[in-house]
Order: sequence, then C-alpha cells, then structure tokens
Amino acid sequence: MGKPFHQELAELPSTYLWACAQNLEELTQALRPLRNHPLIVVGSGGSLSAAHLAAALHESRTGNLARVCTPLELARSVEAGTSSGIMLLSAGGKNPDVLVALSEAVRAEPPWTAVICGTRATPLAKLARSNEFASLYEYSIPSRKDGFLATNSLLAAFTLLIRSAAEPGRSLPLS
Repeated sequence: MGKPFHQELAELPSTYLWACAQNLEELTQALRPLRNHPLIVVGSGGSLSAAHLAAALHESRTGNLARVCTPLELARSVEAGTSSGIMLLSAGGKNPDVLVALSEAVRAEPPWTAVICGTRATPLAKLARSNEFASLYEYSIPSRKDGFLATNSLLAAFTLLIRSAAEPGRSLPLS
C-alpha cells in the first residue's frame, strides 16, 4: 500500500523546500484566466483537500465565488455554457473519474479550464493539451508516489497553491 508512513513523514521537509524553490510563472499563467470568473474546483481523494484550499484562495484573492466538487459531481451538474471557470486538481492524472471530469468540463464550454497535475506526462495532461481553452501545470515532487494518505503530494500542492495566490510584497489573507 505504498511507502511506510514514517518514510513519507521523513520526506516532508525536502518536499516543502522543493515546493518553495519552484518557479511559479507557469502555474500563475495557467491560473490567470480564472481570476475574473466564479470557479468550480474539482478534486477527489487527497486532491479534494487541495481543491478546498484552491477555492478558499480564489474567493479571498478575487472576490468571486468558488465551489468544490468531485469529478462525479461535476459530470452530473455542469451545464453547457457555464460562466464559471473550472480547475481540476489531480496528483496522478490517470484516474478515469478525473478524465471524465475534464471531458465534461470541455463539453460545458466554460470561459477557461485549468488543470494542475502532480505527475508529468499523464493521460490527463494529454487531454488538457488537446483543448485550446485549457491550461496545464504539471510538476513532479522529489519524493515520487505517496502512500495512502498522499502526505507529500498534498504538502506540495498546498504550498504551490498558496505561493501562486500571493502577490509580491503582499501577504495572503488565509482567514
């Protein structure tokens, strides 16, 4: 069932340092088109926690509403011509549910779709690249695949999201 948890915990400091050292220009560019719209943030498993953080950051930074849903909820509820932007978060980029969610997002023709994937060269990335109204940010953490609790991948995603929401010289309102 993945790595022993003590090994995941031991890798947290290096994961955090890695996430703090990343150049965020590409991530910021991927998210920029979402700023002027309400947002639907999609995640499942560990990525659902990151989706909640992304939604809170979007609301606090832009003043626009954001809601969180699972891939299945998106597939069942997103309407064609939605005025909300859509952000999909995935650590692995291979789960069929997130691939269906991206397909449904594309079908709904939102103003923009952003995909953030914690693994490079995935089926999700390939699908995102095939849409002209979607942006993609891929990264790979040095600790590689997590165990059941997604400890390092969540720390990396949280750190990248928080850093990308910060403006130079301005602290983030997280409350």
